[in-house]
Amino acid sequence: MHKELKTRYFVPNIKRLKPLYVNALRFNQQALINYQLDIAVLIMVRYKILALREQGTGNREQGIGNRE
Repeated sequence: MHKELKTRYFVPNIKRLKPLYVNALRFNQQALINYQLDIAVLIMVRYKILALREQGTGNREQGIGNRE
């Protein structure tokens, strides 16, 4: 077993630090949500482009493209 340490640890004032911690957590969650949304949008756009490419060149002037 380890010897009991005799050094005193620095204990921060939790009441003062809690708002900072909560704000940091909230900000990080928002950043994560934005990041995930960006990725989802990029994936959707990529698949939409691929789908349109497979569909052929159907311009709006020609009416509906070959959608069979």
